[in-house]
Amino acid sequence: MRTINQIYSDFHDTGLPKGDGMKLFIWFGVIQMLFSCCSTHQNDLANQRPLKIIAHRGVHQIYPENSLAAIQEAIRLELDYVEIDVRMTADNHLVLMHNSTIDKMTRSTGKILDFTLQQLKALWLVDQNDSLTREKIPLFSEALEVMRGKIGVYVDLKTDDPAAVIAELDRYEMLENAVIYAGLEQFLEIKKINPSVKIMPEIENEKVFEAAMQSLEPPIVAMSWDNFSDSLANKIHAAGIPIFLDILGKGDNPDGVRKALAAGIEGIQTDDPVMVLQTLRSENKTTLIK
Repeated sequence: MRTINQIYSDFHDTGLPKGDGMKLFIWFGVIQMLFSCCSTHQNDLANQRPLKIIAHRGVHQIYPENSLAAIQEAIRLELDYVEIDVRMTADNHLVLMHNSTIDKMTRSTGKILDFTLQQLKALWLVDQNDSLTREKIPLFSEALEVMRGKIGVYVDLKTDDPAAVIAELDRYEMLENAVIYAGLEQFLEIKKINPSVKIMPEIENEKVFEAAMQSLEPPIVAMSWDNFSDSLANKIHAAGIPIFLDILGKGDNPDGVRKALAAGIEGIQTDDPVMVLQTLRSENKTTLIK
């Protein structure tokens, strides 16, 4: 926005009488103040983030977990984050797989670390009904290419090489849209590599939270449904830290969503994002939906 002095200078240069120019100067000053207030209000509204909905392993009720199709469905539903599990292959490629073995998600058996990328790419993934699909085990880079500019990534770090993960996030310009869930040693290593990365430790109780604040100073924390309580959430929020709550299992239902809403939780990780969306609509919480 142009400044008052610039506006006044323009009018002064036109040769208007000084008195009239001053009146215009005053009026434009008032107008600028009004626009400034409106702009500030809009910025405040933009900072009031809606509730983040996180698809655990993608939308895997329809597609294989950690598959590109499951990620694309989360994007289609306009969710906020996809939680994915990142592991390393025998030839140092980052791929998506929750378990350390391929037994659950393919017709083959063995550890991810014992396979090359080429060997893994020869396999087809199965869905939750154990039916073969046309989906392959994705590279982390392939997943980031799909997500970039469309959805955030919640990385469950299951490799001992966090530097490789951060390098890929940086290469795909996803660092600003990523949170990383890992262990203490990995977090400490990440902070050395890049202190701006959003590390997200899991908080089990107040003692763990206090220790995390001292050693990590996390910008965000995770919490499981089993460890969730209003008192713990209040303590975390009092420190100005947002919470991503994993409601999987017993809490993954409309009552669990309502309880999370009542506690002011900032993000919900779910196996059933459609249920979460429907619950928000039924509770007239559509302003919390993107």
